[in-house]
Amino acid sequence: MTAGFFAGIAGIVLGILSFFHSAPVFVAVSLLVYGGALLLSGGTLARLNWLLTNPEGADSAAAAGGSGSAFMGLAVTVLGILAVIGLVPMTLSLVGLLCLGASAFFSGTSEAIQQHAH
Repeated sequence: MTAGFFAGIAGIVLGILSFFHSAPVFVAVSLLVYGGALLLSGGTLARLNWLLTNPEGADSAAAAGGSGSAFMGLAVTVLGILAVIGLVPMTLSLVGLLCLGASAFFSGTSEAIQQHAH
């Protein structure tokens, strides 16, 4: 089990709670959870995929494989913190969710491109 699994469970619980309460704090806290999970995973999946396709050893390309997801996790975490403290919470939460969606979209396309290249 990974950090993404536990973040997914926490996000589902926070999403259900946000249906019953109109406070945007649940959405902001879910941004903190998802951003933290993205920051912790930080390209681990990309490095593992690279090592599985190139078993002869680690390279600098594997070390730099998923640094974009770590930066996106940091950005989403900062947006979540700013939303929790009350600085335009709904706008920052929606921008953070947009960043998460873009990160998922681009990480999926990069994995597909890597699979077609081999």
